[in-house]
Amino acid sequence: MQAFFVAINPNLSYKLCMKVMKFGGTSMATAQSIKAVANIIKKTEECVIVVSAPGKRFDGDEKITDLLYDCYKTYLELGRCDVRFKEVIRRFEELSLALGVNSLGPLLTDIKNEINGGKSIGYVVSRGEFLIAKLLAEYAGVEFVDAIGLIKFDGSGKIDYETTRSRVNKRLRGLGVCIVPGFYGVLPNGIIRTFSRGGSDITGSLIAASLDAEVYENWTDVDGIYFANPLLSKSNKIISKLSYEEMRLLSLMGAYVLHHDSIAPAVQASIPVKIKNTFNPCSDGSVISNIGANETVCGIAIKENLCLWEYGDSEFIRDYLASRQFVMPLPSGQRQFVITEMANAEEIDEIISTKSGVSAKKISVITAVGENIKKSACLVTKRILDCVSDLEFLVYDGALGLYVGVNPDNAVELYQKICASLEFN
Repeated sequence: MQAFFVAINPNLSYKLCMKVMKFGGTSMATAQSIKAVANIIKKTEECVIVVSAPGKRFDGDEKITDLLYDCYKTYLELGRCDVRFKEVIRRFEELSLALGVNSLGPLLTDIKNEINGGKSIGYVVSRGEFLIAKLLAEYAGVEFVDAIGLIKFDGSGKIDYETTRSRVNKRLRGLGVCIVPGFYGVLPNGIIRTFSRGGSDITGSLIAASLDAEVYENWTDVDGIYFANPLLSKSNKIISKLSYEEMRLLSLMGAYVLHHDSIAPAVQASIPVKIKNTFNPCSDGSVISNIGANETVCGIAIKENLCLWEYGDSEFIRDYLASRQFVMPLPSGQRQFVITEMANAEEIDEIISTKSGVSAKKISVITAVGENIKKSACLVTKRILDCVSDLEFLVYDGALGLYVGVNPDNAVELYQKICASLEFN
């Protein structure tokens, strides 16, 4: 992602105390959750609210964005999207009725006609954010501001940071509380362009950086960032604070946290990012900033389905590793080791059979993360070795991460043991 810099004119008299709050798909999925969001909004004054499209309400349900992708696909195949779009209409009409606000029926009809008229995919799949922002603005009694007047892309499809910053400040500063749909902006030719999935996080981060916000709050359905994966570990400890770099490494190594790129503008502007729970707003949450965690180990991640390569031929890097999404070199002697995401068995067999001196095995990597590990690296290492008798490698990067390579067959069991050993450190 491109660098983003915020320039503040000291001669301007506005207050630098605005807050940006982003609510995810779970927070916008039902009438009950939207009421919870509205109650949170009522307690704010100078605030920009960014929303995602409604997510799943229950297991097996469909996200609105997925429905809209299907609508676009159906239009391409059949020339019309009417049948599939009925589910979108039903979802929003149910929300309008339950919240006691005006029906979005006329707007939904217009959108259906636009899709059938050949509108771009960016337009189609962004309508979930657009519609839910309209609905929330009416229910909460605050102003709706469309993202197409704020978030600008250049002709190559990259974010036009300068224009975006200018438009955000001109339109939003001093407005009070307003609702902005996330996920999309507009190209110079007027065509709507979306970010990648999770793009509402980028919208919120961009607006926070543009306004030099006091804080960027990301509201979701958990109390914060967990010390360990609660689905794999008995730990329910929340990390109260961690640094941007600690969060980045946890994300890279498999933890369920915000992706670093999605909040990059806020990070580069040194704006604190706070993770909060819509359904438990009194919880303190987690704060991500320039200040690292107090603990020696702030969190433990596990990344599975990885491949450990051993090789001696530099051609291997040029021909294969350069194309991998995840590449983690390991310090070694004359032989070289590197970890990548797992390739399929046929691809691995072909590489091993055609390149001499190359071997590969499936592994999992458990990573202890913390800026303070450097103060107690020997102690942390000892605790890990007490939990793991058979490991592929143990590497400390000298900064934030201590990486443990283990057999995938018992990786989760070892992860649980390491988490229990290091949780209270």
